[in-house]
Amino acid sequence: MSGQSEKETNRLKEMVYEYVEERQGVSFVELEGLLEDEIEIEGEQWIASTIDPKINFWVGLSEEFSDLIIDMLSDEELYVDPCQPIVYMVDGKVPDLDIVKQPPADGYKTERWLPVAFYTYDPEDGHER
Repeated sequence: MSGQSEKETNRLKEMVYEYVEERQGVSFVELEGLLEDEIEIEGEQWIASTIDPKINFWVGLSEEFSDLIIDMLSDEELYVDPCQPIVYMVDGKVPDLDIVKQPPADGYKTERWLPVAFYTYDPEDGHER
């Protein structure tokens, strides 16, 4: 990750993993709150679907924050699953994007938001680790 030692990156990953493991179904807003005293949170980065780059999971992230989350997703330390937008409304932060409803076969033409929650297991498998 940019500007951080491997030891510091691992400490942050452990913080995130333990937080999500304890709660399951954690929003980006909750992770921002967890890490706001540790790293820069806001920036120009976004995390998008690998299926359709116009489908954003979250926007306005710092490079440090986005790298941390992307690394954990890539390493299968974290998983995301779609959730209801109300989760983010209750947490007090919703991006200024239209919500994904039924993606068109040829993909979206404009940026959309797919609200997701984080888990330490793959929700599609139907069981916790």
